[in-house]
Amino acid sequence: MITLKEKLMLRKKNALTEYAKLLGIRKVSALNKAALAEKICEVFLDKDQLFYRLSILDDHEMMLFRAAISAPIPMSEKNYAGLMRLNMMDLAIIYEDGCARVLEDVARAYQEIDESKLDPYRKKASWVYRCLHWCENMYGVFPVDIFVDVINSKRGMKVTAAEAVDIFDRFPNTEVLSFLYENLFIAIIYVVDIEAFEELRRKQADKDYYIPGCFEIEELYDTDTLITDKAYQELKAFLIKKIGWDEERTEYTLLDMWLANAYDGDFHDTLEGLMEEIVFKNEKQAETAINLFMNALNNTRMLQNRGHKPIEIIRKKPFGPGNMPTIVPVSSMAAEMLSQAAPDIRKMGFGLDLEANADIMTVTQGSGDDKTITQKKIYPNDPCPCGSGKKYKKCCGRNRTD
Repeated sequence: MITLKEKLMLRKKNALTEYAKLLGIRKVSALNKAALAEKICEVFLDKDQLFYRLSILDDHEMMLFRAAISAPIPMSEKNYAGLMRLNMMDLAIIYEDGCARVLEDVARAYQEIDESKLDPYRKKASWVYRCLHWCENMYGVFPVDIFVDVINSKRGMKVTAAEAVDIFDRFPNTEVLSFLYENLFIAIIYVVDIEAFEELRRKQADKDYYIPGCFEIEELYDTDTLITDKAYQELKAFLIKKIGWDEERTEYTLLDMWLANAYDGDFHDTLEGLMEEIVFKNEKQAETAINLFMNALNNTRMLQNRGHKPIEIIRKKPFGPGNMPTIVPVSSMAAEMLSQAAPDIRKMGFGLDLEANADIMTVTQGSGDDKTITQKKIYPNDPCPCGSGKKYKKCCGRNRTD
């Protein structure tokens, strides 16, 4: 069996230095790599430290942890996510044969922990941790009372603000992506990137926080997406049954699409990418694909909407111009397809502007009496007319102004 120190020694020293800082270890710059790894192990394997690290594991992950102490556990589909979590938390290691095993010194340290105290605390703390994951990803910035509302969305769970903060404070720093400032949680990414923070606040404005159900919290934690939604499943069925994609390709496409829709907030490139991948049999298929994509977009829980779907935001407003986004093509191919689907798109309430993203280029062909001069629309993702092979937006269109 491999020890924690042996696993740590596989990493570069600068990675260990950052790890040590997260664990609260000071004066590490003068230590060599081996001494640094030893210091990390000393803190990591401390009885109390390990207790609270294990407290974020749910029942299935804890079962895998206990089983992997005595024997290697294969990375089956059912166990994959849980074993990967144990590996990422440095509680276990995954060997080349695809089996996972708890680290030797972690297993020894675990024997000193009172399971009768760990399990009751863990059942509450692991749920709080999943709710924190939801809030960090779907809100970015959120007050304590909203965090508590999310936690208490689970039947039978009653946690006060003071309890929630106490549990949060005991989570290992290596496993959280936010910090608490007065009464406000802030995801770390917005602490180091003020422009991103200001942009998020501008987009979220005064929107209400969406309080999820237990299934959504669990799905986001387990898969980092929410693609079991009916709209995504309808698009999945179309891609498999009508376009002929296999299950794996379709699943990866939906994962990427959901991540882009949920966090990027600009769906044009995502739609363009999907359209470029699909070989349509006819115009009707292209229209269907666009309609299904827009329905999936409209049913995506978004960071900029504090977890709300665009369709939920629309329903809270009087229906009218400006409530739905305007679709703008980013390539000539997308413009042609959107033009064909324009009636259906407008029926869904979306705006459609086929001109806004295009530059007009003068194209000269032939010479003498055969010379012709025409104008052609060039979109950002079209091949650059200069012949470089790059997209227009990455070449001659780099400095275009909208």
